[in-house]
Parts: sequence; C-alpha cells; structure tokens
Amino acid sequence: MAANVGKKRLFAAWGLLVGLTMVSIVGGKAETGAMTTLGPLLFALVMVVTTIKAHQILNVYLGLRHSSAAWRAGFGLSIWCLCGILWGIYVLDQWL
Repeated sequence: MAANVGKKRLFAAWGLLVGLTMVSIVGGKAETGAMTTLGPLLFALVMVVTTIKAHQILNVYLGLRHSSAAWRAGFGLSIWCLCGILWGIYVLDQWL
C-alpha cells in the first residue's frame, strides 16, 4: 500500500512538471522559433515556473521533504535568490 502511494506521488509530480514545462514553453515563446526577447513579466513568469519545478524535483525526487526545515528553507531561499538574480540581470541587460 505504501509503495502505491509513493508511485502516485511520483506520477503526480511528473504530471506537474510536464504541465509547468508547457507553461514555460508558451511563456518563453519557444514554440515560435523566433529569436525574440521576452519582456520582464514573461521572463519573471518563466523564472517562477522554473523555481516551482526545482522545488518539485528537490522535494519529491531527491527527498528533500524528509530533511529538516532548515535544509528545505535554505534550498528554497537559494533557488529563489538565484532566479531573482537571473531576472535582475535580464532586466538590467534590457535596460542598458
């Protein structure tokens, strides 16, 4: 019974990752194939989706949900900071 719950959790996480990848594709305008730049809001959407995907992978597939709250908070904060820094660099590049 416990193995069945684990399989359901993995399948649900996989489904969420696939759905979020589709959001990234549409939000990032990857389906057009054109070399266009995204605005700051669309890039922020892609970064938020990327952050959620990273949390899913860490928690479900790498077992971070079984770790202490400090580890979870540390990884979460580092992922959000990294995506924020990338967004800032992107906006700065567009502005300059």
